[in-house]
Amino acid sequence: MTKPTLSIGEVAGRAGVGIDTVRYYERRGVLPPAERRSSGYRAFRPQTVERIIFVKELQALGFTLDELVALLRLVDTNEASCQSARGYAVATLDRIDAKIKALSATRHQLASILDACNSGTCAQLAEVTPLVRLPLAARRPGTSVRTGV
Repeated sequence: MTKPTLSIGEVAGRAGVGIDTVRYYERRGVLPPAERRSSGYRAFRPQTVERIIFVKELQALGFTLDELVALLRLVDTNEASCQSARGYAVATLDRIDAKIKALSATRHQLASILDACNSGTCAQLAEVTPLVRLPLAARRPGTSVRTGV
């Protein structure tokens, strides 16, 4: 009796990803190379679906694909442990903290602009307007905005 296998479309559908994602994950080493049927079509093990779902969940947490490939290599060789995964989790947390800091600074800057606009003084707009104004009305149809050619 042969092992049950899934087509690439079945794997993609069950995992909630596109067929191209499954192919990409196979090329990148997220998935082991699929067996091939006599027709040449890929034949995936049913566990492939759970692996893709696991990867998507960790990507949503901020893990990079390279980190996931390295972690999965540890899992596949039975070398995975909390200690071996800790460095990847710390790096991901550091990236998230940096993004939060950058977003916070951006939010502060935008709030300042809105405060100025609410008081009736849009200094940023007044300062930049002459620098970004283009004589669109003077442009001839079919010419480039940048060069006028």
